[in-house]
Amino acid sequence: MEVRELLTVAVMAALPTYGLISGAAFAPLCFGLVGLLAIYDGITRRTLPVIDYPLAGLAAIFVLFAWAGLIWAAAPSVTLKIALQVSGVVTGALLVLSVSPGAVSNPVRRVALIGLAIGPAVMVADVMLGFPLMAVVHNTNSHDSIDSHYNRGLCYLVLMFWPVALWTWTQRFRFVLVGPVVCLAAAVMVGSSKSAELAFGIGGAAFVAAWLAPRWSAAVLAVGMTGFALGLPWIGRQLLPMLKPLAVQIKPSAVHRLEIWDYMSTEILKHPWLGLGFGGSKHVWLSTETLARYTYVTGESIHPHNQWLQLWLDGGVAGELIGLCFFLFVLRRVFELSVPVRPFAFAALVSALVFSMVGIELYTDSWWAALALTAGLFAATQPKSATQPAAAP
Repeated sequence: MEVRELLTVAVMAALPTYGLISGAAFAPLCFGLVGLLAIYDGITRRTLPVIDYPLAGLAAIFVLFAWAGLIWAAAPSVTLKIALQVSGVVTGALLVLSVSPGAVSNPVRRVALIGLAIGPAVMVADVMLGFPLMAVVHNTNSHDSIDSHYNRGLCYLVLMFWPVALWTWTQRFRFVLVGPVVCLAAAVMVGSSKSAELAFGIGGAAFVAAWLAPRWSAAVLAVGMTGFALGLPWIGRQLLPMLKPLAVQIKPSAVHRLEIWDYMSTEILKHPWLGLGFGGSKHVWLSTETLARYTYVTGESIHPHNQWLQLWLDGGVAGELIGLCFFLFVLRRVFELSVPVRPFAFAALVSALVFSMVGIELYTDSWWAALALTAGLFAATQPKSATQPAAAP
């Protein structure tokens, strides 16, 4: 086993285990791995990373727009910090996607499959026993803090599950999938992350839909997301009165998010074209009268808990259109994959959309690392025999 394979095996073993315990670890693990691989390939093979130029072009537009926001930013120091962060995260994500498919060998995939069973199984045991493992790892007895670590890691494992499941399925070892599926489903059920529950369940439904009716699935998602993204400033203001009775039955944080979306949707209409500059959504000022309308909103600095709403607030309609173009670009790429791959990639895309709408902040480095890793694994695990081209949706 050569050096690059050893490094990849080590990281793929750590992601579904240590990465589950600390979701933030996805960023240093993924970005650190591809950085080392790029250096190793440069020295031993004298090769440079392979750049996906269309994707890199979209990424460059996003980064340049982040920097341009300094001109009109409501909080210039915050926008500068976010622009630097976005530049680094986007570069790291592109580097993850540039890793050669040969790096994802059979031992790497097997380690990932085993990790997807062991990591969630350990989480279930830890939750049932009252979090003794997390208390030691993070040196805290606060269940809220412990839950937040497990929640993010579990979300990333839901994304990682789909390309690993693809490899197992196409290699005709389908019965082996039972272990990871059962363990991950159990972790989702015993954990406190409703986002993971939604994404895993809706992702499964998307898998079936893409398997049975791929063209219709792509068309419905494209039209639906376009309407949702562009209409969000108005849709967001209707969600609180419509969904509050249901949210009360789920948990307080669900009501809290509806309240956040309500006042932030109103704020969009004050800065509709270019927004407040990246990071500006955390600095929305609320009057005493506005605060009196809500139960959980306190006026403290907080992100919108919806990336599409955050794009509107921080970048206006221009930022939202960049995000929408990126989504449609990825959707097209999904249906350019070989036939057996499409349902798995479609399920991962829909799962990622769920996470983007209900929790994770847009600029989180570990989020982009998880997205890039998922996309990279799909690119590297297409079965060689399945080469039928896909029609563009």
